[in-house]
Amino acid sequence: MTATRTVGFHGTRPGTEIITWGQRAIWTAIQRISPNDAYFNFVKTLPVADTDVDAVLAALGEVIGRHEALHTRIVDVAGEPHQEVAGSGELTVEIIEAGGDVDAFAAETEGRYKAVPFDYGHEWPLRIAVFTRDGAPALVLLCFCHMATDFGGSMVVLGDLADLIAGRELPPNTVLQPVDLARYQQSDEGRRAARAAVRYWERAYERIPPSMFEHEIAAPEPVRFHRAYLLSPGAAKAAELVGERLGTGSSAVYNAAFALAIGGLTKHDTCALLTITKNRFLPQTRDMVSTLALEGLLVVDMAGLTDFDEVVRTTWRAGMSAYRYAQYDELDRDRIVSAASQRRGEFIHPYCCFNDLRADAVTAVPFADTPMAELAQRSIIDWAPPEEKVDCRFCLHLADAGSNGAAIRATADSAYVPRGHLLAFLRSVDTMIITAAEGTVPLAEFPNPLSLVS
Repeated sequence: MTATRTVGFHGTRPGTEIITWGQRAIWTAIQRISPNDAYFNFVKTLPVADTDVDAVLAALGEVIGRHEALHTRIVDVAGEPHQEVAGSGELTVEIIEAGGDVDAFAAETEGRYKAVPFDYGHEWPLRIAVFTRDGAPALVLLCFCHMATDFGGSMVVLGDLADLIAGRELPPNTVLQPVDLARYQQSDEGRRAARAAVRYWERAYERIPPSMFEHEIAAPEPVRFHRAYLLSPGAAKAAELVGERLGTGSSAVYNAAFALAIGGLTKHDTCALLTITKNRFLPQTRDMVSTLALEGLLVVDMAGLTDFDEVVRTTWRAGMSAYRYAQYDELDRDRIVSAASQRRGEFIHPYCCFNDLRADAVTAVPFADTPMAELAQRSIIDWAPPEEKVDCRFCLHLADAGSNGAAIRATADSAYVPRGHLLAFLRSVDTMIITAAEGTVPLAEFPNPLSLVS
């Protein structure tokens, strides 16, 4: 049985302002893949107990009012997208009696919510369902519009909601709101930061390959963008061990393996990866509910490197620059791309991206008591449903899959990266990371990914 309730919210300052740099990045991506922009919808869930529906709805209303992004619509002002913050309003919530099948009802609702693009100018950027068991709330499901927030901001929302439902009072909200950030970004100080990023990107765009995957090498499949995934407990353990040994952290280990495997497939000595950077380094933005993430440009020069540890260290250093200069106005970056393409006589764009979706901190090496040889036998590579349209040629996502270890999902344009190449890439990455756990490994000992194509 499904019923609907309304949640009222009250903000503190209605108004309209230009969108932030992070919002513009998502807005541009939405325009590129529309009408398939439901691709950007994402869902988070919060198990609840020992409460009632009214208490959950009251907590939802307080959280929505606390964070302006959750009661903001995107409107056109003189041909430019702006954020319009409402002073108050109501949002409809589905109350779904699930009995003993909460997971099944939640899965169906998640699919339904994620399948439909948001109406950015008229719909609130949040869809909510509360699942009950014999009338008592058991699970809250939130479907976020990516124009409202990114993964980091959604975790802030879940934390606030959990505290309120548990009866804990929230402290005053001292972080920036999106309107504040937009005004800072248009200030003299914000523009100085943007100009520094412009100089970094300009230098990089003079030396990166025109694209990591430059030419179509196969007939595209009927559904053009195929997806495969690797589940690897061995890679999860090995990446932490290598990152700990070298003092780089595990992200550099994964990125080094990606760069080497991509280089093996494409024969490029320089790998350019657009890495999704969280931009939550400062106290005033760390717990901000907004879309702060932007693409950083990670450029790994592998010419002359002889072992995997060297590549990891080189990748780590390159990553520090990528993160530092990942706050910019996309309009500036568009001008850089246009100018570099004109100078070089061809369009320059990596068309290769990576998003690390794992939690920030790892408290212990996973699977510490399980021998690596045993973990290596548990790696799984399989196919996921394809996508009709993606604004890239090669997209990588890394997540924590619990007992299955690291989950690496690769989405590729089948005309540029055929099926065999995609599977070979994942096999190569898994092999490199697991082998590197034993110590320094000469690159010559790793098979070229092309030799793994079947």
